[in-house]
Amino acid sequence: MNDINPSYPEIKALYERFLDILQQKDFDQLQDVVSADFHYTENGQEMTLQQLIEREKQALKGAPKSTVNSHIREITANHETALIIVDGEFRTEMEVNGAIRVYEGKLVQRIEAIQQGEKWLFRSSNVTAAQMTMDGNRVDPETLDAMHRVEKG
Repeated sequence: MNDINPSYPEIKALYERFLDILQQKDFDQLQDVVSADFHYTENGQEMTLQQLIEREKQALKGAPKSTVNSHIREITANHETALIIVDGEFRTEMEVNGAIRVYEGKLVQRIEAIQQGEKWLFRSSNVTAAQMTMDGNRVDPETLDAMHRVEKG
């Protein structure tokens, strides 16, 4: 990754703040790091920021134990826009029907950032590739998304 562009440290700092918010599970702070027209796309499903926050809060029911590791692979900045490619891995242990299940995955995200005034904000995030397993067996992420959406607490 080329660190010569003066915007790169600011974009990296924005991403680190984003990760901190996720780690702290204080999703309402996401409004501080995204633009008003932010949208998130995963498995063909597009969500607004509020829909994403509600999904994450729903996913926390049952207090799953999660770890996330990710890093920026590439940043391409041009004036007031930037494209960030992120490689990530996660592991979540959750209770499903009384049993502990392990949901793991690797994904690639394409994040678009824009500069508004002196501040960089994320405008969109799109999961472009994902490999998921449940208890070590490959699963279709769309199937898991569908299960999650209809799950009742």
